[in-house]
Amino acid sequence: MVPTYNRRPVLECTIECLLQQEFPEGEYEVVVVDDQSTDDTAEWLAGAAAQNDRLTAIRNPSKGRGQARNAGIRAAHGETICFVDDDVWVVPGFVAAHWAAHQRYGPKAVIVGRLDVSLETAKTIANEYEDERLVRVEERIQAAKDNLHPGFFRTGNVSVRAHFLQEVGGFDEGFTGYSYEDSELGYRLLANGAEFRYAPDAAGEHYTATSTADVLRKQAEAGRSAVTFLRRWPEAVERLSVPFAVPGVPTTAKRDGMIRRVAKWLLLSRPCGLAMGWLMVAAEMAGWKRGSFFLLDWLGWTKYARAFREAARDGCSAG
Repeated sequence: MVPTYNRRPVLECTIECLLQQEFPEGEYEVVVVDDQSTDDTAEWLAGAAAQNDRLTAIRNPSKGRGQARNAGIRAAHGETICFVDDDVWVVPGFVAAHWAAHQRYGPKAVIVGRLDVSLETAKTIANEYEDERLVRVEERIQAAKDNLHPGFFRTGNVSVRAHFLQEVGGFDEGFTGYSYEDSELGYRLLANGAEFRYAPDAAGEHYTATSTADVLRKQAEAGRSAVTFLRRWPEAVERLSVPFAVPGVPTTAKRDGMIRRVAKWLLLSRPCGLAMGWLMVAAEMAGWKRGSFFLLDWLGWTKYARAFREAARDGCSAG
């Protein structure tokens, strides 16, 4: 199941990989949910689906990732749902590896596949920054193996039995922005007896095509989504990077030390943010990768912290 938005050229490669699997053709389907793309995605999907009866294309109201994935779950006919992002190009044995893992581990298994950095990704500062973050997460998953935390439920490459998804209610559609909607579902699956397993043979390459502006926008959305997540799962507060207290969410962390106060002031300081922004521009122009990564971390955390504080104060959901 693949949700998509305005990525037709990349999606075309994703679908091609999924339709060329080393698995009996009549035993799997590809469901693509177009979340109201404004490019030519809808037209291309309609034509592709007309030529291949294994491909189902759905045009969905633009209500966020969770709603799009739930629409795909409802449209799917298979026993097992594999979630793949529209910028992940899977290996020919991808479906077979997920299927074999479910046969091995049982009806409540959650199979987390491997994500590698695509060699086709352009070498820009923003792309390499995102790729480095992907590599760090993948290293943590490989180190944990079959002792995975539900926070590693990532919809770029994961599979679950359809009946199990239905039992827990699918994705929480209260998350309309980026991040945490997949982790939240992972927590519910675990609470209902899920066993998280790693399947390295169920592999895909992540093709990154982003910009500094997109990286920072996603961090702001993640800050809002984190508040929504913590209101659903307050016991997870100690595992997250929580810059401010959330009303109704208890924590044992100390948040009033001098160092933390100074750090918060620096994160929220407009002059400091402007200065860091100009430094980021200069670092990118100079091709200074490590410095750019540091500044992107700083600016990203600034966006995250501000959005988190606003959401915590306003009591709003992610959006």
